Amino acid sequence: MPKDTFEYAYDEQTDTIAVQGKPFIVNSICDMDSGSFVSFAHENDIQYKWMNVNFTNSELVLSLAENSKVDKRRMWMWLSSGDYFKKIYIVQDGKK
Repeated sequence: MPKDTFEYAYDEQTDTIAVQGKPFIVNSICDMDSGSFVSFAHENDIQYKWMNVNFTNSELVLSLAENSKVDKRRMWMWLSSGDYFKKIYIVQDGKK
């Protein structure tokens, strides 16, 4: 992955992140603001709160709902490929 943190404006949007290397899965997602946490078992189309995650072997597609609140919102995701793990952060600005 090109970086660990992906930041977005408040509006509804979709971003495709290219992933190089072996196929991967999304192990879990955590809403950092509420502390809620979900784990997944090899699902490749995930809807969790304000974010939809869809992935193939080489792409991670994030679709974010509009953030109508003033505060930023944050999630992190554990990705894994065999015995390799990576935590990435998704941050969306609040509406000003």
